Amino acid sequence: MSNILFLVKERIKHFFSASGPKKVHSPWLYSLYRAIKDQNTLSCDKKMIIRNRRRQLAGNKSALEFDDPGSRGGRVQSTVKEVFSRTSKPCRQAVAIAEVAAYVNEGSILELGTAFGTTTMAIRFANANRKIITVEGVAEIAAYSKETLSFDSNTEIIIGRFADVVPELAKSGEKFGMVFIDGHHSRRPTLDYLEMLQPALAEKALVVIDDIYYSKDMFQCWQELKSHADFQVKLDFFYFGLLVRNPDLSPEVLKLRI
Repeated sequence: MSNILFLVKERIKHFFSASGPKKVHSPWLYSLYRAIKDQNTLSCDKKMIIRNRRRQLAGNKSALEFDDPGSRGGRVQSTVKEVFSRTSKPCRQAVAIAEVAAYVNEGSILELGTAFGTTTMAIRFANANRKIITVEGVAEIAAYSKETLSFDSNTEIIIGRFADVVPELAKSGEKFGMVFIDGHHSRRPTLDYLEMLQPALAEKALVVIDDIYYSKDMFQCWQELKSHADFQVKLDFFYFGLLVRNPDLSPEVLKLRI
């Protein structure tokens, strides 16, 4: 209950303190912000495909049992419908992440936390050219994400614990133009994964940290990331934080409304 109260309080504070487009002066950042806010990159047909897949999963009453490798831990006995509703973000938020991916022009895209693959699908629709590597810790859930992404031969789904997979990816020689961290939802692991992946980031890279107001722990994580020296720009969209690595940009920390 304390997490819910914290989330509600911070949402109200964000609503009144966040800025709009007039506060964004860099032309490149302004363009990115408008894209995230307006969400015009994906066609209506592509958005309908995403919504239809979401509808299928949201109505699937099949049993789903697995060991949770994330912050909750323990054995989960549930249904596809319940787990999907709990773990997958609303369509508009998924498309917002996809709009960020559309701005990736170098390197691959890495997603930590595939879940059922609907956000990955949106990312692919927004950026048809970059290789996507997505990591899911639960094999039983990954089976559904493979169905979601069966149309796409340029997306690699890796099943494994982040703590095991991330160090291997960091030394694989792959360069990442975007990293989307959407799993574990705890301060220490999030900071650790980012530190591991830093050497593998492209010269200009975008890092999305999901659910920065999920808990006081994740809020503290974001407070620390706002002073991270390797990223010039830090953007707080409430639902997620965006770290921008681009030496051409002036240092900036903004709280923005979408």
